[in-house]
Amino acid sequence: MAEYRAGIIGVGSRTVHGDLWAKTLTEMPNVTIECLSDEESDSLERAVKQFGVDRASADPRIVLEADDLDFVIVNTVDQLHAEQVSAALDGGKHAITDKPLGVDTSEAVEIARKAARNGLKVAVGQVFRFSPQYEFVKERVDCGDLGRIFQVDAGYVHDLRPVWDATPWRRDPDEPQNPWFGGALHPIDMVLWVGGEVTEVCAVETKASKPEEFPINDTAVILLKFASGAIGRVWNTFGIQQNPGFQTFCNAFGDEGSCWANAGRNVVELHTNWNVQDVGGPMYIPFNGQAKPYVDCVADFLSCIENDGTPRSDAVQGVKNMAVLDAAIKSVETGRFEPAVAPEI
Repeated sequence: MAEYRAGIIGVGSRTVHGDLWAKTLTEMPNVTIECLSDEESDSLERAVKQFGVDRASADPRIVLEADDLDFVIVNTVDQLHAEQVSAALDGGKHAITDKPLGVDTSEAVEIARKAARNGLKVAVGQVFRFSPQYEFVKERVDCGDLGRIFQVDAGYVHDLRPVWDATPWRRDPDEPQNPWFGGALHPIDMVLWVGGEVTEVCAVETKASKPEEFPINDTAVILLKFASGAIGRVWNTFGIQQNPGFQTFCNAFGDEGSCWANAGRNVVELHTNWNVQDVGGPMYIPFNGQAKPYVDCVADFLSCIENDGTPRSDAVQGVKNMAVLDAAIKSVETGRFEPAVAPEI
């Protein structure tokens, strides 16, 4: 395997996933973390010791402008992703960014076009594409086991109260994390991955949590029309009361079968017509629960660098996701179905 040198922006509480991406890179035998950046001095000092990194600074330019890195990981607050990925590309570095790629379609388009011009790879951390349960659903659809797909559903269902306590930036009253970016992009990405191009969406939103817990609406449902003629549904909530507190799901329904998957469970239901007398009901496919989607996401990205491939969720897909999200937000305002138009890259 080729050897890669990496830099990471974001290892503290004011990030999307704390030091998770840094921990992921330590599991990659061909990756060395060369430098780190985080605005929290305590978090940065702890990460420097934990990961044995000599170069570190509160200033992200220590990563973005370094001339000895092959790629960077952007793991900062949502509104900084596009700016920092763009700077990495300007410096000739490939980039992985947590979602969103930008805070609107135009930012995502700029990144995708710059990556194409510069011949560099950008991957968006849509890690549920690497969950074995959802890979199984995708495979069943692609190989035709379910027949003609007429509906695809996906959801990000998360009681975020403990996360809000641990990362207070998310519920900052002046600039809280946008639940559309923080949660809804995951199921949007999954339905596009499984169901294909979306042409129109209609969305509604409401509030599940108390005002003192989170300042803005935290729950949304989106209806989708696919180019194939299928329909879809996306559910995102940050304020639900449930145990366990975090679940995602992705289900596909066809005229010859159905497949139901939940990443929090180690089994997928496959319903199909077995054409065997006295045999019916679903087949339960077990999974061992030991998946490492972040590791697999990085491995896919590095393979694409080495072999000039396309990351499973690249910048172009990031644009398509943002086009659906922007249409959904507009639909909340208009109360109508809105077209989801992804510009050409």
